[in-house]
Amino acid sequence: MKPSKPVPKDSSKILVQQQSVQFSGPLPPPVDLQAYENTLPGLAERIVVMAETEQRERIKQESAQLEKAFSLESRGQIFAFLCVLLLAASAVACAFLGVPSVGIALAGVTLAGVVASFLRPRNKA
Repeated sequence: MKPSKPVPKDSSKILVQQQSVQFSGPLPPPVDLQAYENTLPGLAERIVVMAETEQRERIKQESAQLEKAFSLESRGQIFAFLCVLLLAASAVACAFLGVPSVGIALAGVTLAGVVASFLRPRNKA
């Protein structure tokens, strides 16, 4: 093996330091915002306006999604009610037409479906 070379005592050392700065949100920290303004006058105002516009659009999109979800849920409830009403009317009609066993079966299936839908836990995903 070769012996390693000794390091001379007068050798200079190099110190490396790294710094990282992060921020989250639509606006940079006030110090950085002021630096943008100093670099290009009016830039800070443009950044603030951009953040406000983006927030307005995001709120508008979220509101539209909520309205759509509410509309679909309401429509589903109306259709479910109409189906239950139709099955119940069919059960009564079967009973009056002399086929009570079919009427009882339809009423039982309708009642079981309604009870099951109320007892089933909902997924809030």
